[in-house]
Amino acid sequence: MPKETTRQSARSPEETLWIHLLLHVGFSKSLLSQAPIRNNNNVFGRRSINRAADLIKETRLAFQESGWPSRPSNLEPGKSVNSLRSLTEFSILASALYYLYGERVYDELTISEIVSAYELYTNIRSIGYKDKQISPDTAYYMARELVEHKALIPYCPDCNVRYYSAAEQHIKNACPFCRKVGEGDFDDINP
Repeated sequence: MPKETTRQSARSPEETLWIHLLLHVGFSKSLLSQAPIRNNNNVFGRRSINRAADLIKETRLAFQESGWPSRPSNLEPGKSVNSLRSLTEFSILASALYYLYGERVYDELTISEIVSAYELYTNIRSIGYKDKQISPDTAYYMARELVEHKALIPYCPDCNVRYYSAAEQHIKNACPFCRKVGEGDFDDINP
C-alpha cells in the first residue's frame, strides 16, 4: 500500500517575505521549519525554509550587520538562568512580552507577536544595557515555556516591576533587584 503523504500548499510571495524578515532578525532555519508560523498555524517545512533562505544567501542579514545574537538558542531557557545577570536579561524580555500582551503571554503568542516583543526588548537594551543579548530563537522558546507554565512573569510590588521566573532556573525565584519573592511567583505561597 502506498505511503500517504500530505502536500503543503505553495508558499505565497507574502509568506516568502515574512520568512526573509525572520531570517534577517536572526531566527534559525531549523526553528522556522518547525514552528507554526503560517497564518493557519501550519509549518513551512525544512525544504521550503531552505529554498526561501537560498533566495537571500548572497545578502548580509540584519542580525549580522548589527551584531545581534542568533546563537546559541536554549530549548529550555529557564535552565540557563544561573546568575543574577542572566535573570535580569530574561526579565527584560519577559517584561516586554507582558507589557505588550498581558496575561495573554500564557496563551500561545504568534511569531509576529514574539517578533514585536523582541524588537521592544532590543530597543530597551539599546539604552545602555550591555550584557549578553538573548537570541530570537531563545525568545521563541521562552514564549513556549510561558504557555507550558514552566515559567511565569510575577510582579514585585516593592520594585514595581515584572520579572522572569522559571521552575528550573538555578538561582532563587525572586525579583532580580530586591531579591524578594513577588506576587504570582513559584515560591509565592498564600496560606
